[in-house]
Amino acid sequence: MTITGTNFSAGATVRFDTTLASNVNVVNSTSITATTPSHAAGPVNVVVTNTNGQSATLANAGWLKPMGPLGYAYDSPGAGRQALYRCFINAPGWATHYVSNSPTCEGWIVEDLLGYVENW
Repeated sequence: MTITGTNFSAGATVRFDTTLASNVNVVNSTSITATTPSHAAGPVNVVVTNTNGQSATLANAGWLKPMGPLGYAYDSPGAGRQALYRCFINAPGWATHYVSNSPTCEGWIVEDLLGYVENW
């Protein structure tokens, strides 16, 4: 995911509630990329902490929903297939893309239908 804001510094950490994100990369002072951790479904607080201890929290910033292991991807609907959508959250000081099986992207911006998956 990508987090946008201001005053990010090299070595910053990202937490989703209390769980650390992995592969955190401070791209520049306004952008961080990170891999979201496993987390229970529901809204999460996103916390960015610089190495000097300065931190910022965006409450209920994202909605993490475990999708389970994916099997095969298809470009058309079919029996047992579930649609996946590319979604966008654009909140003050923070923005990210994510994938959801909700055609409304949980109330956020729907950018595209990615395709259909079939769980194994």
